[in-house]
Amino acid sequence: MSDLNNAYDQHNAGMLFADTVDVDMTLLYGRFLPLLPEAAQVRDTGCGSGRDALAFAKRGHRVTAFDASPALVALAALHGGRGVGPGRGGDLDHRRSAARPWLGAVAE
Repeated sequence: MSDLNNAYDQHNAGMLFADTVDVDMTLLYGRFLPLLPEAAQVRDTGCGSGRDALAFAKRGHRVTAFDASPALVALAALHGGRGVGPGRGGDLDHRRSAARPWLGAVAE
């Protein structure tokens, strides 16, 4: 993430969290969840508010969530995101992971 994007996210994390935490994702979940085996490992790339990570965990999936914004990581962890940490999708080798990638919305 560029320094400019990071500064923007740090300054606006509360607003970004509030604007996304309660978005109804039923349609997207309806397409993604049937593809998962029971108790799948899911990687929530760019987790933002942690909304999706929490939804998947409540359905019994093992979720690792991360975001490039430290402020959003902190808010997502408070929202109930176990395993939320800092990171970017480009930092990981998705080909070597058994985790199913979820990218609800990523802007880098």
